[in-house]
Amino acid sequence: MKFALIKLQFVIVVALIFCVQNGAKGQEVYPLTRDDSANVVIYQEQYETHLRQNHKKEASRFLNLMAMIYWEKNHYKQAENIYLKSLKLNEELANENGIAMLNNNLAMICADMGAYKKSLEYFDKTLVARRVSKEKIGMISALINQSVVYNRLQDYDNSIKNLKEALDIARELNDPDQMKSCYGMLSETYEKAGNSEQSLYYYNYFKTFNDIVTNEKIKKSQVELQNEKLQREVADLKLKQKQYELTSTQEKLSDTEHEVEVINEEKDQLTKTLTKQEMKLMIVEQESEIEHLENLNLKHQQEIQSKVLWLVSLVLIAIAAFFGVLLYFFRQKQKLNKALVSKNEKIEEQRNSIQDSINYAQHIQGAMLTREQELNEIIPDSFVIYKPKDVVSGDFYWYSSIGDKIILVVADCTGHGVPGGFITMVGNNLLTQIIEHQNILEPHRILHKLDEGIINTFSQNHTQNKDGMDAAVVVIDKANNTMSYAGANSAIIIITGDDLNYVKPDKFGIGGAVHKSPKRDIAKEFNTIEFDLSDSGQSVYLFSDGVVDQFDSSGEKKFMRKRLKETLLSCNTKDIQERGQHIEQTLNDWMRNAEQTDDITLLGLDIKN
Repeated sequence: MKFALIKLQFVIVVALIFCVQNGAKGQEVYPLTRDDSANVVIYQEQYETHLRQNHKKEASRFLNLMAMIYWEKNHYKQAENIYLKSLKLNEELANENGIAMLNNNLAMICADMGAYKKSLEYFDKTLVARRVSKEKIGMISALINQSVVYNRLQDYDNSIKNLKEALDIARELNDPDQMKSCYGMLSETYEKAGNSEQSLYYYNYFKTFNDIVTNEKIKKSQVELQNEKLQREVADLKLKQKQYELTSTQEKLSDTEHEVEVINEEKDQLTKTLTKQEMKLMIVEQESEIEHLENLNLKHQQEIQSKVLWLVSLVLIAIAAFFGVLLYFFRQKQKLNKALVSKNEKIEEQRNSIQDSINYAQHIQGAMLTREQELNEIIPDSFVIYKPKDVVSGDFYWYSSIGDKIILVVADCTGHGVPGGFITMVGNNLLTQIIEHQNILEPHRILHKLDEGIINTFSQNHTQNKDGMDAAVVVIDKANNTMSYAGANSAIIIITGDDLNYVKPDKFGIGGAVHKSPKRDIAKEFNTIEFDLSDSGQSVYLFSDGVVDQFDSSGEKKFMRKRLKETLLSCNTKDIQERGQHIEQTLNDWMRNAEQTDDITLLGLDIKN
């Protein structure tokens, strides 16, 4: 029970630390696309040209671009060989930063291939370079990365040694984010090593620092929301007041904004001061508690030794005393049982507290993401089947009406439960910014901007985080009687009469890709498909993978794409609401008492002329 509690909140942080932990060994090797092959030829020519001109730095740059193409398609050996050539050039140039970065990339490729000992050797070289240049954040990253590889090798002692060194550096920097990551990794490593007590000990510190970081972000968000509210009030005043009243109002508003800025600066300064003081106090209390526990442990050992000597003496003196010893240990056992009951009660309280937090997160997510009643106002002939696997869902659907256009999105985020739910909130906010604030209404541009937003939000070009989502975007233009679609690994189905059209997506998702080149658009180029709606009525369905991947009650068969098509065609003549009920009942009959495999989302609508 104890570790189930840890994983609920801890898994979000650990998943963002280092993508090699999941291991890529055995991943499918993808062939190079036509664009990839063309770029490899160009980069090879540029490399050879710069090498002939003795421009080694530029030659190294084009080698790195070539290696990245092979790496992204899981051609690990080719990528490794090219990076080794680039490493040799940087060693000839004595480019310490370049050497450190290339050793780091080689370490991650070896980890992807499952060559963990070789990976450790490259990480050692990276760590040495970071120590020489005194790049403390780089040292923390290298130590954590190395500890993950040690965990894969089940060398938990070296892993813990690395993590404690990283924690000392994070304390020196007074960086709560890095400290939180170190505590979380220490908790997980002790759990794998079988030391439950130390795992729970470090988890408590992880939770404390996670709350500190979260509270700071909440305070910052509240200030930003207040500023946005003030800006909206300014816009309303501009529309309602006459020109001569507008000038006066703007001057007053300017004074108000200045006062808010002054107040915000004072609050930020006070928050930073208090946070530093709280952290220093917490570190002092932590060290004091560790010393106290060590003293208690020593005292406990001394007490045990004393009891053993006393017991031996009693046995030598008289056999009769043996019954007294039995009575003594019986009472000790009663005390331990009472202590265990008390500890279990505390754990149960913590579990209830965490469950309450997750339930509250469900209410927040539901309020933001599930607005089926409003969808029916925009498109009356529509329905939504929304079945989260856990309390919090990793799927979400989004819609908006702007002018003569209706925009619909169904997205399937990485994972489900708490981690997936976190990404749904990020994706929902990004779509609101892209479509409603930036007024971007072309499906392929929406996906492109969403991809950029996910990569920037999770710093995926620097952290190697690979979280993301699959998404389908449909834009209905009522004025021109057309519909456009773009998909990131997420198809749609269009039914016209008895004809079913399965519209395939682009075969890559949103986010999750690490791009070292500034020309990252080359790697992902989404395409928009146009449909004419003038001839006859159509039924359109957007859905997540959870529909087709659902197992039946035997746990051996999936629902599959073919069965979904047959189900949609069989009920196409029904009313749209009856159709939704029929599809949901078909899914329920298929599952029966089986556990739900993944989050399920299916959005259907009729487009009538």
